[in-house]
Order: sequence, then structure tokens, then C-alpha cells
Amino acid sequence: MLKPANLRKIASNIESESIKHYLNDLGVLSIRERELQGIERLVRHFIDEQVPLKFFYIGYSMPKISKEFDLLAFDQMHRVVNIELKSQADYDEEKVRKQLINNKYYLSQVAKEIKLFTYNSDSDIIYTLTEQDELEATDVSSTHLFLASEFYRILATFASIDVGNLDGLFKVNLYLVSPFRETHAFLEGDYLLSQQQQVLQNNILTISESGFYAVNVPSARILKIRTALFLGHNPR
Repeated sequence: MLKPANLRKIASNIESESIKHYLNDLGVLSIRERELQGIERLVRHFIDEQVPLKFFYIGYSMPKISKEFDLLAFDQMHRVVNIELKSQADYDEEKVRKQLINNKYYLSQVAKEIKLFTYNSDSDIIYTLTEQDELEATDVSSTHLFLASEFYRILATFASIDVGNLDGLFKVNLYLVSPFRETHAFLEGDYLLSQQQQVLQNNILTISESGFYAVNVPSARILKIRTALFLGHNPR
């Protein structure tokens, strides 16, 4: 079970071998070096030690859906803060926007209020979503700019807690939509695809040749079945 971390402890011990043991004890079994560096650079901005930065879940992955969040924090009022970490100064902003919109969908099922951010450690920019799902960027490269940001205001007053096993919050049945049992929601597109389904959809949409296509599920191959059916072959 994934346990919440103290971000200040990670930032102050990033060069130490003990950090690996600390993360392993929390159940954080896979985290990239650049993500650790992103945490360290983010924490460096919080010069006020009164901002604890405790109880952050790192790299939580939802069961059976292949959805992962870089950083999550919850409070007693059923609010959640989500921070995604990027490390390329020229990272595509449209990808940032789409990821935060995607995250909002999943988090809206488990929280009353959601605060969504992406921190790009190379450019020192904090991104967030407006109510119209547009991306808003804030330069936090100086102490003055950082302390004046909405991001700092929210984190400085957010009383995060240990909510226990996140799998108990992110229940799979909250997100899976059956076209038979929940036909209206299915027809309205009120659901999101899993990571594998999204890859398959993207691959199908890039096909320029017209025809009928099917997906071979075990091997996740896209098959053109018009010719196969015409020839009387089994398309598998």
C-alpha cells in the first residue's frame, strides 16, 4: 500500500542513499531521477519552514485503469491538490492542458474540490486550469513571484492528511461505463479511455486508408477486416 511522503524530507536527502530506503518503505517503487529533482526544486521555493509539505502521495497508480498521478494531497474537507512534474523547458503546453483535464475527471469522482497544477522545473513555471479548462501559466522563477502565486497560497494553507489506502477511494466502478447498463452516459461520451485504449484510438485515427477495422485484443493489433472477410478468411 502506498503511504504519503514528506516532500521536505525527500528534498533534503535527495543526494543520500537513505532516500531510496525511505521511498521503498512508503511503497514508492518506481520514480525517475528527474521527478526527484523536480520535487527538490519545487520544495526549494518554500522558504517558509512553516509550510510542512507533508502527506503527499507520490506516483499513485489507479488499479486496472493505468492512470497515474505524480503528486496527490488530501485534506479533511475532501479537497485534493494534484501536482504533475515536468522537466523540459519546451514541454508541449497542450499536453499539459489535456493531462490536467484528464486528471480533473478522475479526481472529481473522489473529491469535493480539486486544485490542479503542473510544475515545470526547467522553466520554473506553474500551470493550472481555468474554469473554462484553459491553461494558465505563472512564472515562479523569483521568490517574489512564487510567494504571490495562487499555487503558494493554496499549498501554504492546505492541511494535508494521511487518508490511508487510496485504492479505497479510487474504485474502478466509478470510472468504467458499460454501454449496456449505462447507455446514456456511454452515448454522451461521459467516460475516459484507459491508457491502452487511448493508444489504440490514436493509432486508429492516424490511419488514412478507408475501410472497416477491428482490434485484436490479446495482441492489441489493429486489423483491417474488409479484405479478410471478402476472401472468406478468419480476420484473427
